[in-house]
Amino acid sequence: MRYNAVGHGERLECGGKREYGRRFCLIGNIDSSRTLPFGTPEDVAAEVEAAIETAAPGGGYVLASDHSLHDGIPIRNILAMFEADRVHGARACSERNG
Repeated sequence: MRYNAVGHGERLECGGKREYGRRFCLIGNIDSSRTLPFGTPEDVAAEVEAAIETAAPGGGYVLASDHSLHDGIPIRNILAMFEADRVHGARACSERNG
């Protein structure tokens, strides 16, 4: 088994999710070089929502930063990422499960 986080620059709009979505899992795509360290909590929440809307349909998406949660990221933005995942991820799961 092999895995690699999806870098923010790689974007999730790839057709591969639609074509191969049941054959692999996407992990990542929350920008740890710009949005997480320098954005507002609202910027982080918007990026999380966009990632979930793009990659979560049909399952196979794990929300994470595109690299790491390094010490240059304010705690408030890490918490904003987790909270946005709780809200939007739960909605995506409930929509998928009916």
